[in-house]
Amino acid sequence: MNKEDVKFILEKNARLIYFDRSSSLEDLEKIKAYMHWFSQGYESFRLAIISSVIKDLTTSIHYADEALNSAYANNDVYLIQEVAMFKGVILRSIGSHDEALMNYISTLKYGENPRAYNNIADIYLMIGDYEEAKVFLKRAMDALSQHKELSTINERLLNIVYTNMSEAELKSNNIEAGIESAKKCIEMAVGLREVYTEAFGYALLGTAYLMLEDYEVAISHFDHSMRLYDSCDPLQQNRVFDYIEDNIFQIAKCYYQWGKYEDALIYLDKLMNKGEDQRELEIQIYEALENEEKINEAYRSYFKYSRQINAIRNKRTIDHYRTKVKIYETEKKANDYEILYNHTKSVSKIGRDIIAAEKLDDVLYSLYSHIDGIMNFNSLALAVVDDESIIYNWVMENNKRMDTFVVDVKNKNSFSSWVVRNKKAIRLNDALTTSELKKYKEDADVAFYGEIMGSMILSPIIYDNKVYGIINVQSHASNVYSEYDLEVINMLSAFIAIAMKNWQNTALLREANEKLEHLSKTDALTGISNRHFLSEIVENLFKYNDSTETISVIMIDIDHFKEYNDTYGHIDGDRCLIKIVDVLSSYLNENGSQLFRYGGDEFAAIIPKLNHEEVYDLLMKTRAQVEDLKIPNKNSSVSDYVTCTFGFTTVTKGEVGYQRVFYVADEALYAAKANGKNQIIYKPHTND
Repeated sequence: MNKEDVKFILEKNARLIYFDRSSSLEDLEKIKAYMHWFSQGYESFRLAIISSVIKDLTTSIHYADEALNSAYANNDVYLIQEVAMFKGVILRSIGSHDEALMNYISTLKYGENPRAYNNIADIYLMIGDYEEAKVFLKRAMDALSQHKELSTINERLLNIVYTNMSEAELKSNNIEAGIESAKKCIEMAVGLREVYTEAFGYALLGTAYLMLEDYEVAISHFDHSMRLYDSCDPLQQNRVFDYIEDNIFQIAKCYYQWGKYEDALIYLDKLMNKGEDQRELEIQIYEALENEEKINEAYRSYFKYSRQINAIRNKRTIDHYRTKVKIYETEKKANDYEILYNHTKSVSKIGRDIIAAEKLDDVLYSLYSHIDGIMNFNSLALAVVDDESIIYNWVMENNKRMDTFVVDVKNKNSFSSWVVRNKKAIRLNDALTTSELKKYKEDADVAFYGEIMGSMILSPIIYDNKVYGIINVQSHASNVYSEYDLEVINMLSAFIAIAMKNWQNTALLREANEKLEHLSKTDALTGISNRHFLSEIVENLFKYNDSTETISVIMIDIDHFKEYNDTYGHIDGDRCLIKIVDVLSSYLNENGSQLFRYGGDEFAAIIPKLNHEEVYDLLMKTRAQVEDLKIPNKNSSVSDYVTCTFGFTTVTKGEVGYQRVFYVADEALYAAKANGKNQIIYKPHTND
């Protein structure tokens, strides 16, 4: 056995892709005699892997930290990357997702790391940021494509990347792309003889055809997936149990959406474990069957389960989620809108103090006294900008007020100057590395005012496109700040910008507050109301007033907009969105109707008082007017021009809850897209 053989055994077992516990322990014991060839870090790494195999994860993290300390001391890049990735996987398995993410990110400063990109994408998938997940999965694919020939381990990694890409595409409603990635996953799995990943690929195909409402094909794929899972090696059965359960649930969903309620119940009864989604489906089926006794029984069971699961979630929150800015709330289904919404709630209290402040001293002390509840920091500074200078007159470092210092706006070796000149925020997670320094400085120097810092965020304070100042947050440690920390600082800088502008003319205070309120409810690009505002007012919109008053919900999707962006670029994509919104607004945002940007290229409209025939006529005019814009989209399979697809439903107020109305409208939209797009489909709210 040589050194490379020993490394391979460490790497193989650290990646947790093998399931034979006794074989792993035997391998790791076998290489013990050769560990004197390496630094102490390798022995610590071996012990960390052994601890993970026997499920002693606390000890595993302890040894992983020892291995990392040794690796950093010896500048052993290979060991740093392997141990950091291993530690990230362990941390994620116990729910410490923030720390896991930081470990993955820490490997990237040493070069391209397709595993890190895939695992980062995994976390974005978990929190519902599917577009960001796809960015990192594409990076993983690009990094793997640089290899002339992939090792077996990297082939397995590429196969996992395809499964994640398929899931990301399906979750973002790119069904064709999701199917393509799922087929690649299956093809690779067959070549690798990886039965469980082949099974997962067929499950993804089942999900795609369920979205397309082709229930027979969907069920056939889920059935095939289950047969493959059943044929897996016995050592893999514990891993695939949850996947089999999910297949059973998906088949039940197929039969429910197909209207075959009794068949759906048969499959639900096969589940060993029922979570929230499964119990909700059970209630929906009994409601469809109008079985009052079973409905009541199912609700009682659901409420009992909810109390139990909330208790478990609360305990997990206490045990695992100690970071002060939460990426997501465990009690809710995470998605990209919830993340921004939660951050907005987190900073709103500070924002009110900032806007009420009379001078920057008050702002600094308000921030300093509250920001430790949001993120880690050792230095907090505010600067004002005049025509030529950046004046840092408000600097707190390690609980001490620092002396004023001034930076020239034209200085090409200053982070602050770069921020002012470019009107953009920067986030540095290793401020001392040459590669980071050269992004913002002509000379890669590490000059600091005060103590040397490892991580920092600098955000311009901008109002009406004018930079009034800078907010600067820094930490001694590296890899501290995430994209979500940057979002928080950007939001705080927006509050400060309003306050600074208000100080110039206190009479504008009320107007600025109203503008802030408006901005929080308005989509920045199109100027129409956003999804957050819709969530605030939707209950009132559906409030029961008159048993004869109708209300319609319309879901709208721009056809092949991703292809448009890929072909013409995001700048033209934004222009295209604005033109289409102008048309939609002219029909769907007046006379009591309201239009909302629902997310990306998807919109929602609420129209009161019209019956569904009248709504259909209105949408026909709207659809035609969009196409008459004649915005070229050469890669659209629908038309030579940009088109829109509409799905809607109409109900009488008080007849059904608004959640159900949106669900049915969304179903109508999916049906319209599956039926060829550039059309309108009406779906009644019943299950007939």
